[in-house]
Parts: sequence; structure tokens; C-alpha cells
Amino acid sequence: MRKPKRRNYSKLIIRMILVLSVFYVLFTFYDRHKEMKHLKTREETLLEEINKAERDIQLLRDRIENGNTDEHIEKIAREHLKMVKKDELIFIDLGDNHE
Repeated sequence: MRKPKRRNYSKLIIRMILVLSVFYVLFTFYDRHKEMKHLKTREETLLEEINKAERDIQLLRDRIENGNTDEHIEKIAREHLKMVKKDELIFIDLGDNHE
């Protein structure tokens, strides 16, 4: 009489654990890779925004610095306030009414 063959379940369990572990590690690496790619893109976007803000700040500093010069004050007075210097003549072209 033959004995029924006994299966070695411990080897099967170890193999299953090993396969599951490999899948888990691969999934984790893939997920982290995706997250790192997203974060790298976000970092580049934020660096561009920072550079733009720094350029805007420098432009505003330049305007503040130049805002108190006589030339700048005269330019504002002429362009926005329509002021003229003493003894200066103003010519108005009445032929150009396309406004």
C-alpha cells in the first residue's frame, strides 16, 4: 500500500511570501518614482514663480529708486497731469479727431 504524498506547505508559503514581497517592492518603487516626478515638476514651477517674483521686486525697487528724480517727476507731471513748464507752448492738432 502506498502512502499518500505529503505536500510541503512550508515551501509553498515561503514562495508566496517571496512573490508578494517582490510585487510590493516593485509597486512601492513605481509609486515613489511617480511621486518624485510630480514633485520635480512642482519644484520647477515654483522656481519659475520665485524667479518671476524676484524680477518683479527688482523692477519695483528700481521704480522706487528712480521715483524721486527730477526727470521722473517731470515725466509724470507731463504725461498724467498734462502740466507744462513756464513759457512753454502747447499745440493741439484739431484735425485729428479719431479718438
